[in-house]
Amino acid sequence: MSVLDNDAKQFYSDLQESYISKLQSEGGVETAAEYFELAGGFANQIEQSPELRSNLGDVILESFFRVAPAVGQDVMITTLNPGMQNTISASTFEDGGEYGRHNRAGTDVSKTASAVARHLNGFLTSSDNRFDDLIECLRDELDFLDDKPDYEDYVEPPEDDLLDGLFGEICYTWTYKFATNDKGRIPELGSPGRSFAREQFVREVLDIVQPKVLVCVGKEGWKAIYDHVAEQGDPMELIEAYSEKSPVTSSYHSKLEKGAYSGLYRIPSEDLWVVTTWHASYWVKTQRLRENLQTLNQELD
Repeated sequence: MSVLDNDAKQFYSDLQESYISKLQSEGGVETAAEYFELAGGFANQIEQSPELRSNLGDVILESFFRVAPAVGQDVMITTLNPGMQNTISASTFEDGGEYGRHNRAGTDVSKTASAVARHLNGFLTSSDNRFDDLIECLRDELDFLDDKPDYEDYVEPPEDDLLDGLFGEICYTWTYKFATNDKGRIPELGSPGRSFAREQFVREVLDIVQPKVLVCVGKEGWKAIYDHVAEQGDPMELIEAYSEKSPVTSSYHSKLEKGAYSGLYRIPSEDLWVVTTWHASYWVKTQRLRENLQTLNQELD
């Protein structure tokens, strides 16, 4: 089975072209070196290394686009953006390096999704984030997800079936589809910006993947969905909150007692449940998350 169904493949192919077009025509970014300078802050490193400059000459802008398997999974997890390594070296452009793998995929988004699937497990299992807590909560509390395999087996697909385990049940995505060093680098690209990314993300969720449950890890996914609903009418009337501690609000501020950062919501018009939590690289309120997922599981029965 393909790692992207037909609708997803067409959507991501068009989206990749749109990102590239906006980078070039509106952002003035034509080369990988220019992208690294703006998105990663590597200007000095590139200037001081002739080898890096030589390697970058063979890298196409499409190699920064990220998409994971999307086959209409019931659960979709979204974070803001694919990360970018803090340093780059010649090895990252070799066949086994991150940019080497994605550069070989070129404009073929299915190959990009396969490359992401084979290597995302390293990020999910990293000690620098709490995605293991998040995914284990989902598997423990939602009856329709498989809770039997060991976590490492669940998130690391075998070579012969990339949709086994995690990617067979969960679509992992990013609101912003191009790799950047941190969220502060996105505006420096000029375009595409977050508003464009949010609009396309809403299409991805509601028209392409159509999950039962969207898990927003961080504020970007929630704000995109909230703004979409607000265009149709009053969010207070169109979104149902299932946690007293997290009412319907666009605010995601963790210091507010009743921000949206740890809630459970239902959007009847879209047949969509939304679970919100703080970004997994910082903190996941595991108990609140479990309580919300337990409520969700009961509602789905």
